[in-house]
Amino acid sequence: MLEVCAAQSIYPPDEGCSSPLLELAIGAFTQAARYDNLISAGHFGSSPKDVQVATLLDRQTECGCVELWAKDKSLYCAIYIDYHYFLICQSDESLKQAKPHDYFKGFYADARTNDFWGVGGFSGNELAKDS
Repeated sequence: MLEVCAAQSIYPPDEGCSSPLLELAIGAFTQAARYDNLISAGHFGSSPKDVQVATLLDRQTECGCVELWAKDKSLYCAIYIDYHYFLICQSDESLKQAKPHDYFKGFYADARTNDFWGVGGFSGNELAKDS
């Protein structure tokens, strides 16, 4: 499969890291939200480094973004380690600049949302009681 993907310039399926197309979307989204640079890190915030939003928009560069956040903490984005989704959290001010649904397909989460894929009877309310 990897040979076929490479021969046809197709990014193979993966989990726990960003694809080139996702990085382009993140670049367009963060540029619209008026960020010039972000902090990029591996899972659990490991090895943080500055990344220019322009680098995310460069089709010749792969950043391998796992976690991204703004220095002022108004934006946090992360790929969950074992899944294929990207979590985007924004402050109200950041959300006024750019809305994720204009750049990504997905859904808005609230206190009732969980990612347990229907396993068990957990509703999410149990976490709210403990916090």
